[in-house]
Amino acid sequence: MTRSTARSLPTAAVFAAAFASAGPAAAEALAADPMVGNAGSLKAELPSPGFLGAWGGKGMAYAGGGGLTGAGWAARNVAVKVDFERAGEYFFRTTVGRSGLGGGSDHASIGLFTKDASVNNRPLKVGFSSGNTLLVSLGEERADVKLGEAGVSATGPITIAARLVTRPSAEGLDRMEVWAWPAGNAAPASVPSRPDGVIEADYDGASNTVRIDTGNAAGFAATFGETRIATDWNGLFAGIAYEDVPPAQTHPYRDFTHVRLAPDATQPLPVQWAGLSLIPRGEGEAPELLVLGSSEWIPAASMAYRPVDAATRAEASPAPTSGLPLYDGGHSDHGFANGRYQAVPREAGGFDLYHLQRLEHVGEVSATGERTMFAKPRPIGLAAPAAGGDETRTAGPAERVEPGERAAALRDLALHSDFFLGDADGDGVTDLLIGRQVDRAQKRMYWPDGSPPWTIQPQTNVGPHTDTQNTPGFRGYGVDGQWLGTRVNYALQWARGSRASNGDLVLGPRQPVYLGRDDYPVQWRNFSQRMVPAMIERDGTRHVLLFSAVSEALALPVLTGTPEGSLHLGAAQNLLASEADARDIIIPYIVGVQDLDGDGTKEVVVGSGSAGRAVALGGEEVGAFRRLGVLENVGGVVGAATLAIPAVGDWDGDGTPDLVTGDGAGYYLLFPGTDDPMVFRGARTLKDSSGHDRRYVGEQNLQGPQERGWGYTQPELFDWDADGTLDLIGNDNTATFRLLKRTDPGDPAVTSEAVFTRAGSDAKLPVSWRHRPAGVPGACGVAGDDRPVLLYLNAEQNLVAGVPTRTGSTEIEREIPMNYQDGRPVRTSGSAGMSGRTAFAVTDMDDDGVWDVLFGTVAKNVQVYNPDPVDQATTEGLKSSSAFWIRNAGTAAEPVFEPARRIRWADGGVTRVETHGFAVAPRDADGDGRWDLLYMGDGPGFVYGIRRDELDLSAD
Repeated sequence: MTRSTARSLPTAAVFAAAFASAGPAAAEALAADPMVGNAGSLKAELPSPGFLGAWGGKGMAYAGGGGLTGAGWAARNVAVKVDFERAGEYFFRTTVGRSGLGGGSDHASIGLFTKDASVNNRPLKVGFSSGNTLLVSLGEERADVKLGEAGVSATGPITIAARLVTRPSAEGLDRMEVWAWPAGNAAPASVPSRPDGVIEADYDGASNTVRIDTGNAAGFAATFGETRIATDWNGLFAGIAYEDVPPAQTHPYRDFTHVRLAPDATQPLPVQWAGLSLIPRGEGEAPELLVLGSSEWIPAASMAYRPVDAATRAEASPAPTSGLPLYDGGHSDHGFANGRYQAVPREAGGFDLYHLQRLEHVGEVSATGERTMFAKPRPIGLAAPAAGGDETRTAGPAERVEPGERAAALRDLALHSDFFLGDADGDGVTDLLIGRQVDRAQKRMYWPDGSPPWTIQPQTNVGPHTDTQNTPGFRGYGVDGQWLGTRVNYALQWARGSRASNGDLVLGPRQPVYLGRDDYPVQWRNFSQRMVPAMIERDGTRHVLLFSAVSEALALPVLTGTPEGSLHLGAAQNLLASEADARDIIIPYIVGVQDLDGDGTKEVVVGSGSAGRAVALGGEEVGAFRRLGVLENVGGVVGAATLAIPAVGDWDGDGTPDLVTGDGAGYYLLFPGTDDPMVFRGARTLKDSSGHDRRYVGEQNLQGPQERGWGYTQPELFDWDADGTLDLIGNDNTATFRLLKRTDPGDPAVTSEAVFTRAGSDAKLPVSWRHRPAGVPGACGVAGDDRPVLLYLNAEQNLVAGVPTRTGSTEIEREIPMNYQDGRPVRTSGSAGMSGRTAFAVTDMDDDGVWDVLFGTVAKNVQVYNPDPVDQATTEGLKSSSAFWIRNAGTAAEPVFEPARRIRWADGGVTRVETHGFAVAPRDADGDGRWDLLYMGDGPGFVYGIRRDELDLSAD
C-alpha cells in the first residue's frame, strides 16, 4: 500500500527571479550564504565544516571554482542510521547551486542509500532535476514539484530541507515533507506548517549512507554547500549535533595474540563460524578436519586439523572422548581455498572432492589416501531450465547452461538453501539434495509483527519485560506461553546427476522430492532458520536426513519401485533415540558422512552454529542415533565455543590464575592456568554434583523458539562471600543471575548453584539478559559498610550496584544507581534485541587508586553510551565492537562516572573484531598490583591476550 501527493511551490515567482539573476556568480553567492559559510567545495583535499566533511568519491571530476561536475557522486556514512522499521523523525538539509543547464541528465541531489547496491537500495532522494523540478522520492514512490515557469534557467543556489517520519509497517506509511527557498533567504525558526511537497510510502530497511549525486550532462556542474542530518529542525541550522565530521577513518584489522593451550591439553576443537569439511585419508584412517574461516583478525581462521598418533592421545589431558579421533593443534599449509568441501565416494574406490557452494570438482582422493588437487577446478554442469520454467522434467548433459549464466544459476540455487551431494536414487551417479525455504517472505514473519529484534529502540512485541514478577521474562509470547510469530515452510528438492561423455558430473533441473508414491512434495514447517539435508545408509536402505535449526533431526527412507527420474521417500521418523542428547546441533550444517573410528560404519558429522563445534552422531539403525561426542584437539590456540566471554582468577586454588569462559552454547569452560599467563591447560566443563555438565538455555527467550538451544553464559569470578576463595556469578539467555561455588576439594569442576532473588521474594532478581555482572569488593564501601556489591544492568537497562542482605547472600535488598557526573544513569545497551549484551569488569584502569568500569558490547550499542557524532560517523562503517571504560571521577565508596572512552591501540587505531562483542577481562600478570593484560573473547570463540603497553588509555 503506497500513496504520494505533491503540491506546487507557493514561492515559484520568487525562485524564478532569483535563478535568473544568479548567473555565473552562483558559486560566490553560495559561499557567502550565512547558512553555508565557507563550505563551497567538495574537493577532497580542501577543508569543509559541513556534516559531510572532505569527501571521497567515485567517477568524480571537479570544476575549477569548486564543485561536483556531471557524471559523479560522493558518498559518506551518516552519523545516525535511519531505520525505517521503527518510529522515528529525521531532518535533512542541503544547499545546492548549478551551472551549465542543458536538459537531460543534469540533476543535483542528496539521497540516503543502504549498503546493498541492488534493487530498492535508495529509500530517500531530494534535489534538483531537469526542467527546474524539485526531486522528491521515497522508496519507489516519487512526487516531483515544479520550481518555476517552464524555460526558466534555474542556476541560483537553493536550500532544500526535508523531514522524514518513519513508522513500522503495522503502524502506517513512512512520510517525507520537503521545503525549498533561495539560499540567501533566512531559514524558518521552526518546522513550516505547510510543506512544499509531501510523499508517503512504506519502506523497510535501514540506511547508513548519505550520497551527493549529479547527472552526466555535458558542461553541467553543481556546487554543494553545507549538508546536514539531525533529529530535530534546529539541528539543521543551529550548528548542533552533526557538524565537522571528518572523513570515515580506515582502521585495518590487526592480529591479536592468541592465548594457547599447553602441548598436552585438550579442548573441543575450535570450529568457530567457519566452513567445516571432512577430507578423507587412507582406508581405515580418520579423516582430516578442515576449518576455513574468513575473519580477518584471526590468524588461525583457516586451519587443517590432522589426527594424532596413539602416544600423543594417551598423554592428552583431559582424556579425549573414547571412539572418536583426537586432532592436533592445526596447520595452515592445507592448500584449500575458503569454503566448504564434500567428499563423495566413487564406485571404483576413493573420493571426488567438491566445493559445495561453487559446485566445482576440485580434486580427488585415492583409496590409499593420496590427494590430487586440480590446478583448474572443473565446474559441475547445470542443466538449462525447461521452456516455461518447468523444473519437473529431467535433463541431459546437452542442456547445460552457458558459463556466463552459471554464476546467476548458482546464486538462485543457493538462496535460502542448503546442499548435500550423494547418490539419492541409487543409480551410481551423484545427485544434489536441496533444503529450500518455500517463501522468502515467511522468514520475516517469524517475528511478531514482522519486526526483527536487532534494534536499540523499544518494540511492542520483541524485547525484555521489566515487570518480571507478573509476566514472563520476554515479550513475543502470548498468555499461553506460545510464540506469536509464524513458523517457516521448507521443501526438499533435488537435481538428478548424470555423466557427460568426458565423465564430468552434470546436474539436471531442480525438481520436487515426493512423499510416498504420489506427487505430494516433501515439506516441513518449523520455527527454524534452515532445513539441512544429508544421506546415510543403514541395513541396505538409503535414508535422507533432514535437520532443522532447533535440534530436530528426521530420517526418511528412499522408496524403490518408483518411476525412473523421480525421487520418493517414505514416512519420516526421528533420527535420534528419544532420550538422545541433541544439545550441540543447534543451527546445524552437515560437515560430512564418513567412518570416523574405522569400524566400517559411517557417522554423521554436524557443524553447529550455536556451539561452534563439530558433533559426531552415530547409531546402528535409524531412530537409535546418539550424540557420540564433540571432536577435540590437543595443543594449539584456546577456542571456547562461540561468543566467548572470558573471566580470570584462581578458581581451583592452586595459586595460579585460571581462565573460565562462557559461550553461546550455554556452558562454562574451565582452563586451568600455568606459570605462563598466555598458556592454559585443557578445558573442563563445570558440572553439578551428579557429574552432569552445567548448561544454561531457556525455552523462552528474547529471540523466540529458534534460539532455545542458545545459552550466552556470562561468567564473573569474584569472592562474593569473602571467604578467600573465588565464586562464579553468571548470567545467561534467561536473564538469571546464579552463584556457583566449588563443592568438591578434589575436583574444581564440581559446583553448587543458587539463584539471585529480591530480598523477601522467591522470584528471581529482574536483570537484563546476556550481560556479565562485575563484583566490587566490600572494602570499597559502596554498600555503606563492608558488604561487596554487584554491578549489573537492571530490567530498565540502567547500571546499578546490587547490595546483598548480607555478605555472600543471593538476596538483593536494594539497588544503588550508578550515574554520570551530570546525573544521567549509566547505560551501555539499547532496548529490544540490543538490551543487555554488555560484559562488565571492575579494575583501576588509570592507577589513581579508585576503581573504574571496563566493558565491551555489540557494535550497535555504541551509539547509546557514546553519542559523539564524529566518532559515530568515522567508525560506524567499521561495524566493530570495541572495549570502552568509564572512569570513576568520584570515590571508591561514592562513584560518579565520566563519559565512556574507547580503548584504542597505542597509535590511535581502533581495536576491531566483529559486531557480536568484545568481552574483556583484566589481569595483573606480574603481581605488581596493577593490571597489565586484558583477555579478550570474540564471536567465533577465540581468546586473546592484549598487553597494557599496546593500548592508549588516554581520553578519546
